[in-house]
Amino acid sequence: ADEIVWITRRPGLDALDETAFTNEYFTPEYVRHFHRLPEERKPLIVRSHKLTGDGVSPATLQELSQYLYERDFLHTDTTSYCIMPNREVHLIGRDKGGYHLHMRNGFNNDDDVVTTDKLILATGYHYALPKCLEALAGKLDLDDEGFPRLAKDYSVQWDGPSEHHIYMQ
Repeated sequence: ADEIVWITRRPGLDALDETAFTNEYFTPEYVRHFHRLPEERKPLIVRSHKLTGDGVSPATLQELSQYLYERDFLHTDTTSYCIMPNREVHLIGRDKGGYHLHMRNGFNNDDDVVTTDKLILATGYHYALPKCLEALAGKLDLDDEGFPRLAKDYSVQWDGPSEHHIYMQ
């Protein structure tokens, strides 16, 4: 029988923050205040804004909720499903039976195993310095996490010629 399994490390399906007040984080005034903060405060604040650019769109969550409601109560689709939040996949094996995902259950620290014939990996975003800047990497002022330090005008701090600017967002 067909089944759809959604596995996520997060404790739930978090919605992307698209509210009007989220845009305040991108105003010149907020950026000025942010740049005045001590360096050790900035990573925590940036992490607290994670859902401004990383999450499930509210429209997708609404469609998923509607689909699951119809499936559960109106029986328009008989495909079974399982949403498994707070799971960390630590091993994937494959044999004739399919893919075997071994994961740690963050709720109770049990080990869970799921076997599937198809696998879609949506592992998320991880920052990497753009290839076009790799040759300049030694000249860029990077923070402890490898992110370029940006001035309040979004220019990258670097030790190259002062008349040349690099801007990032």
